[in-house]
Amino acid sequence: MFRRAANVPKGARCVYCGGWAQLVEHVIPDLKPYPLPWNERYACSPCNIVKGRKQQRGIQVKPFLTLLEKYPQLHEHLERVPVGREAGDDDNYGWYSRRFKPSLQWLSFGEWDVVSQVALALYEADLPIRESLARYAAQENE
Repeated sequence: MFRRAANVPKGARCVYCGGWAQLVEHVIPDLKPYPLPWNERYACSPCNIVKGRKQQRGIQVKPFLTLLEKYPQLHEHLERVPVGREAGDDDNYGWYSRRFKPSLQWLSFGEWDVVSQVALALYEADLPIRESLARYAAQENE
């Protein structure tokens, strides 16, 4: 039904549902024009359609890109934000308070706000998919 894009390796799995991936999906659509590996995930077409361009948080793209140039180590921190099946159940944002926030204490308050919005947008971008999959799993268990 859906063709696989040329840049998706054969056998790649959807990061959201575990099905066969057909495309490279940008977790934060506003950052699509920039080559940021942590913003790209393999996804199946149905999950990509469910997610759409939904983004609850306003990302300040230009200030964020400036911070990435100033602090290249931010890429490493953003790679660790849980996305898709890796995110699992929402544990009151434990990853954020226990691991992410303490590792970036060296940022100023304004810088922290910009980076924090991106990290939370990464985590929350697939909430519609996770909620949909949870409902489906609940129906299967009934």
